[in-house]
Amino acid sequence: MSISEINLKEMKESIDIQLSLGVGNPRSLGLLVEGFNCTLFYTILFVDGIYCLIVIKRFCLVEGIYDLINLPSVVEVFTYVKNGLDKFVEEVENKRKRKEKEKMEERICPSFVTNFVNK
Repeated sequence: MSISEINLKEMKESIDIQLSLGVGNPRSLGLLVEGFNCTLFYTILFVDGIYCLIVIKRFCLVEGIYDLINLPSVVEVFTYVKNGLDKFVEEVENKRKRKEKEKMEERICPSFVTNFVNK
């Protein structure tokens, strides 16, 4: 499995929901787990309609006693996630004005457009 196999549509949908809630700088965190190897990444709305996937950190989970050296990086990653979630909750709890929410909703773009041509 690779990052390209992750359901990026769900990441986009999360960002779109955040925009409809009035979040000014939406981001969506993702964790890819391949056995004991993990990749933490997030998706941001680079510009309207352009979503950018950014790898934050790659790390290994503890499989055996000799892998305990990896524990600090695991704690570091999940502390980063916790801090990011706390920041997100704080931003959502700050009530946005109706006009700001409407402005954010304008940034939501469809995933794809299908045009059918009659011949």
